[in-house]
Amino acid sequence: MRGALLLVACGFQTVGSPADLAGAPCTLAPYGGCGGGEKCVYFAGGTRCAPDGTVPIGGRCTTSRDNDTCQGAATCDFVSAAGVGVCTPWCLSDGNCTSLSLSAANPSRCRFVAGAPPRCSIPCDPLAAQNGCATPEFGCYLTSTGGGSSPAVTDCIPAGMAVPVGGHCDNIQDCVAGAMCITNTSGFCRQICNLVMPAQCAAGESCVSTGSINDSYGVCCPPGC
Repeated sequence: MRGALLLVACGFQTVGSPADLAGAPCTLAPYGGCGGGEKCVYFAGGTRCAPDGTVPIGGRCTTSRDNDTCQGAATCDFVSAAGVGVCTPWCLSDGNCTSLSLSAANPSRCRFVAGAPPRCSIPCDPLAAQNGCATPEFGCYLTSTGGGSSPAVTDCIPAGMAVPVGGHCDNIQDCVAGAMCITNTSGFCRQICNLVMPAQCAAGESCVSTGSINDSYGVCCPPGC
């Protein structure tokens, strides 16, 4: 077994809001407390009711000063520098995310985020040309659940799609679709592979589990990776 590799942690951009905005108290999970045409949003360390959005779970969303375009019990997550994110539903545990799972091997799980409430992952297939995400703007990556029942899951994320396999990276979104930013002392984009069928790796590379990736996926590593 090789030494442990690590996925570069992925951040969550919280949209700042002025402190004088007031709203009715509400709950994210279980979801409730707002009237018709409104939704509960995470706001300045608490919650408030805001106008409801129209974008369904898994869809392409944008943010405003104190709200986003997601519909109902979801938030605009993984917001890119361009202000584009993916609508992900709030959760308390993996059980809240079961309906989003693609299969037992590729489930949706409750992903815990530092400094913000947890939300479900949006599962996808990082090895498929049609990865299952709602828009070509999204890449399929592996993200940490940060305290969930499994160390990593697949997730649709607005993709940088810039750094090629083997190139240096700092964040998950830096790499081309189908690759992950993996770090020992510095980050490198590595091709995602299937641990059961590792033929996707280039000659001289092997598909290895990093200890941070789930039972289905690994990354292609050259000697000494």
